[in-house]
Amino acid sequence: MTLHWSERLLTHNPNKYYLFKRKNRSILVRDNTRKYEVLPLHAEVGIGESLATSGYLDIKVNGCEPEYEDRTWVPILPGYTIFTKVHKSFVQLSIEKNIDNTLIFYWADYGGDETFTNVQYSSRKPDFFASLIARLPGEGRISMLDLLGFHDKNNVEFLRSIINAKLPTIFKDAKKNYAIINKGITLKRSCKRKGIAILDDITSSNSANNIMSGMTVSQEGLSMDGLSVQALAVQFFEIKNELYRVKKQLKIEIDKNLQNNHREEEGSSTINENQNLDQKIEEVISKAKLGSTILIDTRQYLKTLFTQPCPRCYSSNKKLEVISVGFSVKPRIFCNDCKKTTEYKNETYQNNFGILVSGAGLAGGANRQQMETIFSTIGITSQIVKKTYHQYQKKFFDTLHHAAVTSAEEALEIACSHIVNMGEKILPVSFDVSWSHVRNANQASGELILQKELSEFTYRPVIAFYVVEKSRSKKIKDQEGSQIIHQGNFDKSSRQMEHAILIEVLEKIQPSLDKYDLMLDIGVDGDLNTKNAVWKDYEN
Repeated sequence: MTLHWSERLLTHNPNKYYLFKRKNRSILVRDNTRKYEVLPLHAEVGIGESLATSGYLDIKVNGCEPEYEDRTWVPILPGYTIFTKVHKSFVQLSIEKNIDNTLIFYWADYGGDETFTNVQYSSRKPDFFASLIARLPGEGRISMLDLLGFHDKNNVEFLRSIINAKLPTIFKDAKKNYAIINKGITLKRSCKRKGIAILDDITSSNSANNIMSGMTVSQEGLSMDGLSVQALAVQFFEIKNELYRVKKQLKIEIDKNLQNNHREEEGSSTINENQNLDQKIEEVISKAKLGSTILIDTRQYLKTLFTQPCPRCYSSNKKLEVISVGFSVKPRIFCNDCKKTTEYKNETYQNNFGILVSGAGLAGGANRQQMETIFSTIGITSQIVKKTYHQYQKKFFDTLHHAAVTSAEEALEIACSHIVNMGEKILPVSFDVSWSHVRNANQASGELILQKELSEFTYRPVIAFYVVEKSRSKKIKDQEGSQIIHQGNFDKSSRQMEHAILIEVLEKIQPSLDKYDLMLDIGVDGDLNTKNAVWKDYEN
């Protein structure tokens, strides 16, 4: 079965490619293998004379908190690259920088090549991809902002986080500056409307002396210089802010009086409320089949969350539900008054308990059943399923394998040097094999363990190891034969795995034995058939 072009990119480097979709469900893949750069032009939020000299675009992004009106500042960062398909062409869009630190926009049209290998046409201009729009076939308007993923909330937040890492207050300052400017504009409009209203009153009164609020008013208005007008505006806002503060303080005092009046009634109902709360918590635990998923008393955790007032209206009229998947617990609290939903989690995005537990099993040499027993013993009964557990462990395999190879090579070098320095000629080792399953194993690993104490180690080190695994395949429905879904390095029976591993680890250490002119003294398990023809061939 052929992989989708986006899946092929993600398989190539899953940690450095990010997939998301446009509104029309077409796929965008962001390439994070390149370094993002914050340029001097990003130090000031705004739009320059051209997009090549602009560090930002003001765009309406659903879900993002706007800086002004309904617009959000989206950074245009060098290093940003998108792979996508437009009509029948696979294209790459990249933002780069010139020598003078202005922006330049590169695009490549790969035609129907979904591997993004053979470029049919490309361009690098400061035109914000206008040349690409002109080249692409098909009818209908193409939004460049949409193709770049600048309408996607999560993508925009990712780009803004890069700016925030270098310029932590830039977006807050931009929002604050706009609020200040908008405040002045609003005041001017308000004063203009008030001036027109005063003029209408003067015209309709037909009086020689027009006095309003103790001041004489006329059609010519009051003559004042700019500095005086500025002082009058500041004084106006000072009075307005003080009035707001007094109103707020008055409301607080009224609320306190109401609380004092009802304190006695609330005190008498506290016991009943606690009983009702405990009953609600028990119902939620039973419905969500939580058990004791988190390393805190489940009842205490949910009780603490449910007793918090609504963060918007401070109401206690709420409803609680819990979503539980493996170690992840997400309580959701719905406010029945303001309809706000507040969601809590027992884990962060960086600390996924499922991944941590799977990694701990690898580090501790415990299989999934042993880890389940360990956690069940301490009361954690809701755990991740077998498939997820092994998928998480697979993420660690390449890193652990590389570290193990490096460690074994270093230990072998130290062991050989030690034996030569002691004036000895024999390298004593033992051989053992670990199986992935008690029978019909698809994977096994074998180790050569040094049978000599070294001052550099507090244990008997592994000086060589090798992993064999069979290829895995699945049958294709309504077709003959099968399809390989995982390519292994061993295609014989499980009985021959142990001999194959032994021969491989011996070949790994052979160069070191030749280098130091050493002989090997090896001990093997009694169940290893050393009379096997393969083993005899290796001895010969």
